[in-house]
Amino acid sequence: MQQPETQVKLTTLQRIRLEILGITPTKKRRQPGWSGELQFYAFKCPTHGIVEDYPHGYRQILRCRKCREQNKEY
Repeated sequence: MQQPETQVKLTTLQRIRLEILGITPTKKRRQPGWSGELQFYAFKCPTHGIVEDYPHGYRQILRCRKCREQNKEY
């Protein structure tokens, strides 16, 4: 069941990109311990709706944080 967007704030242009392309850049951010900034992207998770993440690993995969947390519980 898809939940409504609650945490990811998108502009009108970002919403259009998300609908057409399935992904849209949001902001560049720096997390504690990182040497630089990374581009974050909003995308649609089939389970949790619109979520935000940064590309991981060599293949630059976007992952839903909520799905990862749920999978750790099992």
